[in-house]
Order: sequence, then structure tokens, then C-alpha cells
Amino acid sequence: VVIITSPASGVTVSPGSITVTGTATDALSGTTSVMCQGVAAVLAGSNFSCFVPIVVGPNAISVQATDKAGNKVSASLSLLGAPTAITGVNPNTGPQGTQTLPVTITGQSTHFAQGTSVVSFGAGITVLSLTVSSTTSATAVLNIDQGTPTGARTVTVTTGSEVVSLNNGF
Repeated sequence: VVIITSPASGVTVSPGSITVTGTATDALSGTTSVMCQGVAAVLAGSNFSCFVPIVVGPNAISVQATDKAGNKVSASLSLLGAPTAITGVNPNTGPQGTQTLPVTITGQSTHFAQGTSVVSFGAGITVLSLTVSSTTSATAVLNIDQGTPTGARTVTVTTGSEVVSLNNGF
């Protein structure tokens, strides 16, 4: 029996590579090998892990286990490879002079991290705090200066080397 425990089927992930983990068991003769997309996985007891390349668009991942008798079983999952992006800012406007305005930022395939991610709304908007609730969701609390020029702004979140922006996001 092959069970893929991570990632979950149907999720959206960043292109590049992803670690696939799970279990492969055979009560009669024991598992001798596990292959992910035709490449040998690391097998420790009944647990396996492997790195699988992810491309932009649909990705079908197949894991196949072989037991000592040569019998094969498999499991598969589907993922969507999508580039990192900010997909939403809510609210996406705020009047001049507003104090402590909470703004939720939603990402796609992002890696927002508490204490690491930094957000910018441009000149005249001060970010008082950033609370990360997941790798794809964060809430910034803003002060908008009274004299800040009006107009659309780019929202940028930087997490280590990952920089995502939404033009005209706020």
C-alpha cells in the first residue's frame, strides 16, 4: 500500500521542486523500493521521501512501490504549479489620515513568515505591524499620513529572497 502524506492533492505550489513524503507498506514480503516519477526515493522503514520537479501548470505525480516478490503498487496526486504572487489586498484603499487600518494581504505560492516578512505600501504609509497567519496570508496595520498623495500604489512583501508585488494593489 502506498500512501502519499504530503503534499495534499490539488494544492498550488511554487515551480521548482517539492518534497513528496508518505508510507509504503507490504505486510507479506516487505517493500524493497519506492520510485517518484521514475526516480528512486529515500526509504527509511516504511517511510519514503523524494524531490519532484514542479513546472508552471498542472503536475501529475506518481509514486510506485515494489515489494520483495516484485509486485508493484502506486499512488498519485495532482498539483498546480503557479508563480508566487500577491492575489489580493483587502481593503485595497484607505483615506488620508487613517490610523491603525488593518489590511489583509493574500498570496499565492508565497512563504510569508512571522518576524521575517516585511511589507511596503510606499511613501507616506507606515506599516505599524505585520501579523502572518499562514504562508499565504498576512495582516498589516497601517497609518496613512494626512498629506500622502492619493492614487494607486504597489504593495510589496519581502520574505528572505522572495519578493512579491501587486501593482495598483492599494
